[in-house]
Amino acid sequence: MGGINAQFGFEYQVWNAIIEMPSWLKHPAFEGITFEALEDFEVRHFSPYAPTKHVLDRYQAKSGQQSRDELIEVIGSFRAFDQSYPRVARSHTLITT
Repeated sequence: MGGINAQFGFEYQVWNAIIEMPSWLKHPAFEGITFEALEDFEVRHFSPYAPTKHVLDRYQAKSGQQSRDELIEVIGSFRAFDQSYPRVARSHTLITT
């Protein structure tokens, strides 16, 4: 939506990542985090058995209330990614209020 609404959304994404950061940092396979790539944020972990030598935990963080259709769209995008890039994503997570 832009403006102040967009800023609140970005802050919500960062807040969700910050609260998870301690658990990621203590895991020896943790490689990094990317914001606003294919998803709101993605966490990369080393995995010698993955085609690209790492796997992703993919997150969509929605600060506002979502309609049924909007939720189905997010879940559909997770499914489409898995079909296009098998064994790349370890998990897909939708975070809502």
